Parts: sequence; C-alpha cells; structure tokens
Amino acid sequence: MDEQEDALTVVKIAISGHRRFSGKEQLRVAIRKVLREIIQANPGKEMWFYSPLAEGADQLAASTALEFPEIKLVVPLPLSQEEYFEDFLSEGGKQAFHTLSGKANKIIELPAIRDHRQAYQRLGEYLIRECDVLVALWDGEDGSDSGGTGEVVEKARASGRKVYWIYCKNGIKGGKKEKKVGEIEVLN
Repeated sequence: MDEQEDALTVVKIAISGHRRFSGKEQLRVAIRKVLREIIQANPGKEMWFYSPLAEGADQLAASTALEFPEIKLVVPLPLSQEEYFEDFLSEGGKQAFHTLSGKANKIIELPAIRDHRQAYQRLGEYLIRECDVLVALWDGEDGSDSGGTGEVVEKARASGRKVYWIYCKNGIKGGKKEKKVGEIEVLN
C-alpha cells in the first residue's frame, strides 16, 4: 500500500499529555467520547493509535483505546527501553508499559539520542508528522517546556492537525485554566 492509499484508509491518532494528574475516570470517559467521535466520523477506516506509553496520559489513553476493537496500537519509543524507564516514577508504570506494549501492533524505536529532552522533542515532532488527529490531556499552559504537551499542541495546530483538548490539571505544576477535568474542546 502506498502512502496515498494509506492516507485514504487509515486515521492516525496520537496522544500527548501530562504524566501526573487527578480525575482519571473523568478523563477515561472523555477519551472514550473523543475516540467514538473519531471512529464515527471515519466509517470503514482503520484506526491507528500512537502512544509512547509513558506513565500518565499515554498509558491511560492507550488502555482506553484498546477497548475499541477497531483501534490498533502503535508505540513509538523516544529512547531505548532502559533509558526510557529512567524517567518513569514507579514500578507500576513500568509494569503497565510492559502490559500495554505486549498488546501493541507495532513498536517503533526512534533513532537513538542520548539527551532525553531532545529525544522527547523529536518524539513530539514524530507524533505530529504521523498523526491526523492529536488527543491532548493537558492543562492549557503554553509550550515553554521543550518537548512538552504545550509545545506539541502548538506545533500540531500550526501544522493543521485537528486537536482534541481534554482538560486535566498537571499534577506537577497545577494549571491556570479554569475548566472542568475531562472537558473537551476541539482546537484547529
């Protein structure tokens, strides 16, 4: 199948989001709603869900996406697994990574870069390049963190990608936006 045929039969969805947050069940409900909407808007097309399976948003969204039989999981890794796990906060996160990656249809190891910040920045660029739609579990803060969700959202919007913003408070630094956890907004 060539790239043009692929674009006609496949919808590629990517996730970007915070590693720590609260309101997991409200977020899972919102993710289901977004995925149902994407599936219904694209009857007969394959659905590929791109998630690097980092702790937090990536794992929550991937496990939710796998509830839909029409969605296939693609796991792009920004670093070698050993280096990637240096950034995980818990053994539970590592175990969830193993469980979810075992259900993946495809695992893609991006070319090695030693600097973690650069690796995450390159991962964000890869996700934007590959996806048709970005789902962001995000607090709405600007993209001042290189390779962070805010930067990924800004670049996705600049490249014309549809972005489903699911509001969640960042468990590390809070968030300024006054929205309800799980509230969905479409950004174009």
